[in-house]
Amino acid sequence: MHRIMFTIRLAAFTTALAVITLLAFNPTPPAEAAHDPQSVDLVAGANLISYNGATLPVTAALNNIDAITLAIWRFDAATQQWQAWTAALPESLRGFSELEHGRAYFLITNAAALWRFPDATEVPSQPPAMNLLAGDASHEATLSSYCWPVEPGVGICADSPFPMFDTFIPIPDDEVLLVIDAPVPDAITLSLTTPDGFAVLGVDSARIDNPGRSFSWTPSVAAGDYILSAFASWTSLGGQGGDAAYFIPVSLSGLNAPFPTVLEAAPIQSAEIVVAESFPPQYFAQIVSAQPNGCVEFDSIEVTRDGTTIVVDVWNSAPANPAAIACILLFRTTDHNVALGSDFESGVEYTVQINDVTRSFVAQ
Repeated sequence: MHRIMFTIRLAAFTTALAVITLLAFNPTPPAEAAHDPQSVDLVAGANLISYNGATLPVTAALNNIDAITLAIWRFDAATQQWQAWTAALPESLRGFSELEHGRAYFLITNAAALWRFPDATEVPSQPPAMNLLAGDASHEATLSSYCWPVEPGVGICADSPFPMFDTFIPIPDDEVLLVIDAPVPDAITLSLTTPDGFAVLGVDSARIDNPGRSFSWTPSVAAGDYILSAFASWTSLGGQGGDAAYFIPVSLSGLNAPFPTVLEAAPIQSAEIVVAESFPPQYFAQIVSAQPNGCVEFDSIEVTRDGTTIVVDVWNSAPANPAAIACILLFRTTDHNVALGSDFESGVEYTVQINDVTRSFVAQ
């Protein structure tokens, strides 16, 4: 309750501070220097600007105006709230940690100055560092093979063998949390391999577009040691592209591992035989099957015929050991339109066995 009240009061305080500050400083949109799109004239007070520099941590992006900047505000469209950054706030209470290229900000300064944006086209000499956050510790990923621009129109590619690791980092709750330095990639693909480098079968890799500086992934695998592979790609680095592979040894507890399953006959809620207006007539079974809890999923349907008897098996996938799994009590149904065929003799009665439900029809 105290934490909730503190959060509410802090949100109210920061919103009120934003309004009071902007009114007090009488924000004036400054005219950007016509001769240099990479700089802007700031007035003492509030300045509404479009940041045209590289996406960087705030203090790095402020460049030559760090000492005169009192606060920075931005509006977050997703939450419909103002977010604040000021050096006086603890890092955990700041609304954001970097300035993003092309985004609008209110800057509160105590003096006029010409702000020189960090060069958006400036590219470091090699791919940025990536770190894994595990508990209170940060672990730097091993940079492996990459292709990277070194000057306009010129790039290099460096190949590295698959790294071998002796120590594996335990991951709390099996949630992989990663942070990458600027420049932020346009896409990251995450996957797991066994320690010898062979791909783990049955594990879906995760592609994250526009990941930002921090991103996460929760893989579903059995407990064990793995190599986390992160492949980052950049579409524009000083007019060129680039990519890099990173590897981190991780130890997972299997918290999100898929449980063993078996096939079982699905409960049938309803079943009806219908005939399509065609020549020859085509027959269908319209079936509604049930999945009695959140661990049970519809799997498949099999149709077999022996003379005048048609057997329709509707299967669910269910936990092999239900007593060992805590399943949410979520009752669901699935609709099926099952083709029975058209090769039937007119006037003959046919029996359709759908799990434990029996229906019949006389062929036209």
